[in-house]
Amino acid sequence: MSSKTSAAASDRSVVILGASFAGQSAAHYIFKHVAPALEAHPSGASWKIHLIDPSTHFWWRPSAPRSIVTGDTVPHEKAFIPITEGFKQYASSFTRVKLEVTHGECTSVDFDARTVKVKNLASGRSSDAETVPYYALIIASGTRTPTPLTSLQGNYTTSITALDEMRTLLASGKAKEIVIGGGGPVGVETAGELGEKLNGAAGFFSSTPANPKAKITLVVGGDKMLPILRQSLSEKAEKLLRRVGVNVIYGARITSVDNEASLEGKKTVHLDNGKILSADVYIPAVGTKPNSEYLPSSMLDSKGYVTVNAKTLRIDNVGPRVYCVGDVGNYSRGGVMALYDAIPVFATNFANDLWEDLDNKKSQDKQFTSNLSETQVVPVGKDKGVGAFNGWQLPSFAVSMIKGKDYMLSMTGQIAHGTKW
Repeated sequence: MSSKTSAAASDRSVVILGASFAGQSAAHYIFKHVAPALEAHPSGASWKIHLIDPSTHFWWRPSAPRSIVTGDTVPHEKAFIPITEGFKQYASSFTRVKLEVTHGECTSVDFDARTVKVKNLASGRSSDAETVPYYALIIASGTRTPTPLTSLQGNYTTSITALDEMRTLLASGKAKEIVIGGGGPVGVETAGELGEKLNGAAGFFSSTPANPKAKITLVVGGDKMLPILRQSLSEKAEKLLRRVGVNVIYGARITSVDNEASLEGKKTVHLDNGKILSADVYIPAVGTKPNSEYLPSSMLDSKGYVTVNAKTLRIDNVGPRVYCVGDVGNYSRGGVMALYDAIPVFATNFANDLWEDLDNKKSQDKQFTSNLSETQVVPVGKDKGVGAFNGWQLPSFAVSMIKGKDYMLSMTGQIAHGTKW
């Protein structure tokens, strides 16, 4: 396959698969830092930045644990933002670089023909599909969790419905036994929110709540929760969870859940150690999966993540100008902080490839370096939590100020409106 293709007008479409954290960041960065040069380029060509996503709205997913229990500090209208909203700012700035947003699902990519097949979801007819050519392709389709309570599962309305139904169930007083599977940040944060909401906090001289309303159990597969953080912080998180009535089971994995599909009614949670737990509410918070089913298996690693050049963030051997950013790629351990490091690297190399094709101008690539330092912030309720930043332990009040207050909802503009870039 040729390392260089013609920049014919019909090919000037920069297709971005995914419009969540990574996809929107990539698009905003292009509009802010690459589009001005494309607008002024002597070729006079027209360009399209084409975002494709199964949801019409972006969701500030870090707020999910709080959204499960209440809408007071994270109302839906602030957590779910129309994808098109943040891009209106560019409409008057460019005549030859335009945005197109498709509410659709990519079903396949043809790297030889340089096209993507997209099922149009806006029409409501699953048979409505189109073939979209690309001049450049950015794979940013992200990951999903097992439940719409903590990640998008198609359109955003599915998650809003799930959150509203869960809040109604919790408010009804029927949730006497709750089981949460997973000892990562989402599991710990969700357990803390539920405990604080239903049980309150322990008194000054007590380690557990005086009158808990719900028996809450967090099941952790390993021998410690929050594996990125040091042992002492994991132990501190467990103490904070106990203060809101959460019991932690270590070294056990959930193998199956009877009646899991039904919101109401008793559920039986089976553990791999033979133990059985009863639950009125079961929330799976373990096992994210990459949204990569539309790609050939030869491009994926053993867990389904896209195999990426970890330095340049290009996808090698599939033709020119194909990139991957965000959690769907295997170049980092994921998360917003890794994305903030990755976007400038991707965009610099994307621009380098454009100018090489358009002007035969070769520039030095920027290289990505994965930050593996101890960095994670995990609230346990509104006022307490554990965390570290670049190896430095954060005090509990700092975790509360940074994230516990509103799960950083005020930072949605960094992604939805591109203010980070």
